[in-house]
Parts: sequence; structure tokens; C-alpha cells
Amino acid sequence: MMKKNIIALLSTVCVSTMMFSGISFASGGNVGNLAATYLNSAISVTGDANAAKVVVQVWNSSQVMVTMDELIVVDGKINGTMYTGKLTNGSYTLKVADSSGGTYANLPINVTNSSGSNRNSGGSKGSGSTVPGTTTPEEGTTGATVKIALSADAVKAALSNAKNGKVVLEAKGTAGAQEITVSIPVDPLREAGVMSVKTVEVVVGGISISFSMDMLGAFTNVEFTVKKVDPSSLPDEIKTAIGDNAVYDFSLSADGKPISSFGKNDVTISMEYTLKAGEAPGKVIVYYIGDNSQLQTITNGSFNPVNGMVEFKPTHFSKYAAAYSEVTFNDLGTVEWAKESIEALAARSVINGSGEGIFQPNEKVTRAQFIKMLIKAFDVADANAVNTFTDVEKGAWYADSIAAAQKLGIVNGKEDGSFGVNDEITRQDMAVTLYRTSQLLQKKLATNASLIVFRDQGDVAFYAKEAVDVMQQAGILNGVSSDRFAPRDPATRAMAAAVIYRLYQGFK
Repeated sequence: MMKKNIIALLSTVCVSTMMFSGISFASGGNVGNLAATYLNSAISVTGDANAAKVVVQVWNSSQVMVTMDELIVVDGKINGTMYTGKLTNGSYTLKVADSSGGTYANLPINVTNSSGSNRNSGGSKGSGSTVPGTTTPEEGTTGATVKIALSADAVKAALSNAKNGKVVLEAKGTAGAQEITVSIPVDPLREAGVMSVKTVEVVVGGISISFSMDMLGAFTNVEFTVKKVDPSSLPDEIKTAIGDNAVYDFSLSADGKPISSFGKNDVTISMEYTLKAGEAPGKVIVYYIGDNSQLQTITNGSFNPVNGMVEFKPTHFSKYAAAYSEVTFNDLGTVEWAKESIEALAARSVINGSGEGIFQPNEKVTRAQFIKMLIKAFDVADANAVNTFTDVEKGAWYADSIAAAQKLGIVNGKEDGSFGVNDEITRQDMAVTLYRTSQLLQKKLATNASLIVFRDQGDVAFYAKEAVDVMQQAGILNGVSSDRFAPRDPATRAMAAAVIYRLYQGFK
């Protein structure tokens, strides 16, 4: 990840030079003999460290982290400079620790600005003020409440390093904090223009939260908080479901007012997750824990093996946890090619077995069943949608899904005005609904394979030709053999699960 300075919004002061010195290794630490000089909106730090890099934090007297940076250690010596912005008069604490973890060495510092280039010294040993939630600052940020107010200068500095329309702000050394609040001024982002900035990603405490500028652009200042939830406060059934995984409580406000909900693509959260021995990546999911302590699976949550993070797109902030859902079936021996897909969708409650560990993978799938699975997998249900099909009964288990699919243009129905609720869905119609879903979600599918001209290509209906070609080239819906597609054959439960999960993965 890119390294970014995290800088508090501070009033402009005259340039001055300050000298601060401190000593001693913090108890159990590996940093000491610190000295620091403040000049021209930057602090130069020297000292000793038994580490390759150190994290340097500057805290003001109100226990707000003013800035943070990472300095390189050469031959056991710290000798680097970090940009702070112009500091106001007052007392600060410089906290320095090995970037890979450990306790902090603390250096109390005092800033007294003047028009000249005064050089003063601060205390040599003191432990500094107590960080809320900890015993002393020397014990680091573990259990602490950390507040970070980004300045306009910090955001502008980050803009200079933006890539592909994304601005990244990273606060190192906050992984052990119990609660982290970050305030972001939006004006510098807005002034950069919508073509320059599309996403703002903030990385704190092992969590990445990305906000779209479509969402942030309507406000002047946004503030979000991430808080670790005490597991002992959760009901036993929730603790059983999430195991030893962390639960986080997220909240968001804009211009001083709480934001209760937002669009499906406005926010993306990534949380660290370590796969245990024997765990399948596809069965790592995300739970939303409601105020009534009910668990709800977030369908779009998935594990990214590239960065070891679980990623999901919430539509509101609350309590969330990544967890493993151990779902297995006893009758998948004949469909090993679909086993991963079946279990991954079952872990997200998109599909269910028929009880007692039975899935019945070779059973045929009706049109209603397939649409129910598809709408749930991609979380595009619409409670306000109304269908016009003559054979869809109001209140039936499939009614809402078919209504949403019709409203979204995924299905059209038959010439007689019916949908064909109980008709078996054909492979070509399955291709059509998958293709329309990809268009709806504006996802360009990869063309991983060469276009195959099947010997039964002439059996593909005109309305399905493009969809069959695209799905085949994307590797989502293949032929039943090397030269046969079988467009009018009915699909099985295993086939349906496999193609939906392949499309699902294509959107990650």
C-alpha cells in the first residue's frame, strides 16, 4: 500500500525552529535516545532503533494524532524528516516504535512559535499524557481511542500521488486501537475535479474503507468511526457463528449529521482475514449483525486471496464480521466440477439443500428457481417491483424475484403473457439471463477462450446467439462436450450453481 502522511487541520503559524530531546527505550521496546527538530512545517527525528523502519506519531495535548509517518532506519540509526504542517503553540508527544509492532518510546515536546528561529528543548524522560483507553502512551495504541483529523494540506499531498482516480490515505500504527475516528475535508477532493478523483480509500487499523466521490462530493466534511466490538457483549449464537473473528462497528456522519444509508457502490470495506488450514476461500463470508442481534449474510462479501482481505459493499454502516461458513453436501461426488460453486453459494444462503446433507445436483431447475438464485446472488431485489406475468402468483416464494428481474429487463416472459414458472430452464435461456445481468451491472466480461462453433450452433435461438457466444468466451457457460452446446437441454441444479458463481466471481 502507498505510504501517506496523516495530518491534522492546524492554524497557520510563523516558521520557527524547535529542539526536543528525550531518552530511554520504552519498557520492552527497541527505540530510544530520541531527539527531534521542528523547522519549516517538518520534524527531523534522530535516535537509535533495532528495526528496519519505525513509525513516528505526533499527538497533541488533546490526545488527537496530528500526523504519522514511517522512517527508514540505517545501521541502527533513525535520521529522517516527516512533514507535519505548521504546528500551533502547545505541548505534543512524539511516539516512536518499530513499524512491525512493539511498544512506543515517547518524547514530550513543546512548540513556542516566534518570528525568529528560536531553538528550545523539551523534557528528557516524561511518559506524556495518558491516551484514552490505555495505561500509558508507552504501551502503544492497543485499546486506545484514536482520533485523526485530516487537514486540507494532507489531502492535497495525497492527491499528488493518486493513481487511476484513487486517493489513498494510510494511518500506520493504528492496528491495535480499539476505536478510530477519521475526519476528512472534502473541498480539496472536489476541487481536484470528478475526472481526477473517483474513489477515496482510507486505511486504518487493518481495515480499508473506500468512498466514492459521487457520495462524498455532496458534503464539506465527513467523519467515520471504526470500533472493535467486545465479543463478550454478543449472544452465544453469534459468537458460535463468527468464532474468534473480529466484529467491527462502523458509523458515518457528514457535516455533523449521521448517514444512515447509501448506494450499493458508494462504499467498499476490506477487512483482514487469515485462512485457517482446510478452509475454502469461497466459503469465507460477511455477516451483518443487526440491532436485534440477528445475523444476516452479506451476499457480495468475498475473500480476496491476492491481498488476504475480505471485501464487501454495504448499504449502511453497523456491525460487521468476516467468518467461515462450513457448508457441505454428501451427494456431490458426481459433480466435483461444481462442488466449489455449490458450497460457496450455499454459504451465502443463495441456494439450499433438500435436508440431511442432500443437494440433488442432477435435478432439473425451473425458470422460477433459477431467477430466484440469480437475483439473490447479485443482490438486485426490488421490493417495489411489480410483475405482469399471468402465472406468477402474488406472495409466492418466487414472485418478488421475478418482478425484480422483469423490472430490470433480465426476463421478458413468453408470447402468451406467462413467465413459465414451473418450466425447466434451458441452457440457452440461462445464458440470456446471465448476459443481461452482466449488462445490467455494467461489467465487461473477459474473453478467456476462443469462440467455439459448436456442431449444434444452428439449434441456438436467434435471441440467444449473442449471449451464448459471450458466456462461452468468458468461460461462464461451456458446452456439454468439446463440440456440442445443447442449447435447448434443461439445466441441472449443479449447472445453475456453477454458472451463477462463475459470473459472481467475474465481478470481484
